[in-house]
Amino acid sequence: MTSRFIPQKYFKNHKMISVGIATACMNRELNLVKAIPSWLKSGADKIHILDWNSDINLREFIEDKLGKNEKVKFFRVNKKKKWVLTHSFNLALSSLDTDFIAKFDCDHICQENIFKEIPLKKGYFYRFNFKDNKIGTNGAFISDRKILEEVNFFDERIISYGWDESDLFDRIQEFTKSIIFLDSKFIDHLPHTTKSRTEDQNLRLEEKIANYLEINLHEFNTKSNFFKNTLSKKWTRNSEGGFILKNKENSWKNQDFSQKEYFSSDVINLSLLLTIEFYQNNYSRNFDKKISSLEIFREIIQEIVSEDLLVSFSKQWELVNAIKSISESNKPLNRDFIHNKLKTIFIKSSITQDVKDDRIEFVDNLYKYLICD
Repeated sequence: MTSRFIPQKYFKNHKMISVGIATACMNRELNLVKAIPSWLKSGADKIHILDWNSDINLREFIEDKLGKNEKVKFFRVNKKKKWVLTHSFNLALSSLDTDFIAKFDCDHICQENIFKEIPLKKGYFYRFNFKDNKIGTNGAFISDRKILEEVNFFDERIISYGWDESDLFDRIQEFTKSIIFLDSKFIDHLPHTTKSRTEDQNLRLEEKIANYLEINLHEFNTKSNFFKNTLSKKWTRNSEGGFILKNKENSWKNQDFSQKEYFSSDVINLSLLLTIEFYQNNYSRNFDKKISSLEIFREIIQEIVSEDLLVSFSKQWELVNAIKSISESNKPLNRDFIHNKLKTIFIKSSITQDVKDDRIEFVDNLYKYLICD
């Protein structure tokens, strides 16, 4: 496999093959309104847009603003409160049956006739590199569909911001004839706040650690996901994905898409410790006062658990009842059993989805604290 840069002047007079654009979006309707007109002029045959439980119905909003277009198809997934890039984009990407698939974010504006200018070749992968690209465009790519199917799309175990695209690009090298780095003139990026990257994700623990270390949350979480990915078995075609469409026609009749593979709790906690160690060793302002990464982890977990218990009498009472229920069980009291039992009791007593999510987070934090003892 080789990588090379192809100047724009060579992208002329080639045979057109079918191309589809895939994107996934949660509450970014204003960006879509600006991006879609450029996609319609791109030369794409199909445009698939995955609405990941947005507050409004994206299809209705877009069609009201831009009108209907036979090339544009919307899909909507409900009951998913948290944004997960790998899950949503796997649905969008795998829904297309075109020869090539372009992955654009909903804030990417592409050049007119981009797919007529780039000589797409079977077995090749096209992307924008980190060195010469415009800010926010390195996640866009154009791939032979069969390459994406060979690598099984994004690693669905990565459920928070960071490293998802880098991992995909790394795995793709094994299955492509060449990676072509595209001229940055082909694409632009609509500005957005840094906060918007993670505002629909649950990163409370990571945020507290990042603030403690005075490190940007997005950098911290990207490094943490890198360690999780590196320490785990590689995501392959044999990995079990819950958001990859096998039967494109009938899969949408069942809205019960769910994650099937996870990083182990040991890997998750080790990754957080390694990330703390990495930033203390390389970016700490007070290296002489460096304390154990494990001590930092313990301190922050204990703080989170204490806050959750102190602010909610109901959580304290339910925790007592949960522990009582566990103590009366004949099963061995190992930590995994405690974790699953607590989570089951808390979920069953939830009144709303918001309460359910809060309680799951509390039990997970308590479990993380327990395993550090």
